[in-house]
Amino acid sequence: MRWLTGWVIISFCSVLVSCSPAVAPSPVLSPDTAALSQRVIDEAVPATDSPGCAAAVGASGIVTWHGARGLADVEAGVAISESTVFDIGSVSKQFTATMILLLAADGKLALNDPVSDHIDGLPDWGDEVTISQLVHQVSGIPEYIRLLEGKGHELEDAVGRDVAFAAIAEVKQLQFIPGAAFVYSNSNYLLLGYVIEQVTGERLADVLASRIFRPLGLELVMAPTVRVPGKARSYRFAGSEYEIADWRWDAAGAGGIQSRLADLVTWADNYRTGKLGGPGLLQAQIADAVEVGESGGGRYGAGIAVMPDGSLWHTGEYGGFHTLFRVSADRSGVLVVACNLAWINIEELGVKLAEIWRI
Repeated sequence: MRWLTGWVIISFCSVLVSCSPAVAPSPVLSPDTAALSQRVIDEAVPATDSPGCAAAVGASGIVTWHGARGLADVEAGVAISESTVFDIGSVSKQFTATMILLLAADGKLALNDPVSDHIDGLPDWGDEVTISQLVHQVSGIPEYIRLLEGKGHELEDAVGRDVAFAAIAEVKQLQFIPGAAFVYSNSNYLLLGYVIEQVTGERLADVLASRIFRPLGLELVMAPTVRVPGKARSYRFAGSEYEIADWRWDAAGAGGIQSRLADLVTWADNYRTGKLGGPGLLQAQIADAVEVGESGGGRYGAGIAVMPDGSLWHTGEYGGFHTLFRVSADRSGVLVVACNLAWINIEELGVKLAEIWRI
């Protein structure tokens, strides 16, 4: 199966169907696991003076191991470290979905509300598609990236959310009857960002900061087009040199969160503790997860995939950034991997590390 986990199409089949390792109660640090893990990263990253990757393993919200190789900024010679910030692409979706669930718990919206109840300017299908269908990627709304590319926009262009919204609003016919199939589309989460803003009267970045980031002590920031202090540059390989692979589309809601790996480890533990949102949020995050359509595959919950072994998983891409996020079935362990080089196979890297740590 191939689906959009970030901003480009990547393969997810091997992970969904056959690559889930066994689960242990908690990741255990030892000299062997640390050395094996670092070797995996070293083998994936071509050289110490190239863009590279970082990985963190956590137990109950605490980082137990961190490894890295390569440069966050090739031109400046700055190495990737524990403090390096990455654009996490579609791994951001779980925060947008969580905010929707928090608003539902507050009685500010209902998951079965038609999207037109909260957003003006949509075609007739806005009366049919529900908030829940956006959350679970079953709306039938086509991918806005493809819509904009069809209009001649390139990913390096400065394109605001208003341009993307206008392209979605021009769609007269959905790909299928809402609820009839799972088709991953960034359009769903772009619209959810608008729903949050309309319901709260605040910018999405401010709502996420006040309701999710600060209460959990996270230094995350929703800033898809801003240079955040400590952020890695994003690269692709061109001929014999690395070149900047910056994308400049503002798609807050579908992506756009900037994060250190340690903050994602902290966030992951909320799936265990329910410190934010309580048991009701934990249940809602996976209660209505839908089959992704692959035999023996996983289900898509609230911005997070629920794997056959019970673990949680999502990947993301933005420019040369790749991110992988996995929480163990018992919710005690987490693996986060982030890279700033476009051709890195983040899934293969993640599977190897998950097998070592049994997450």
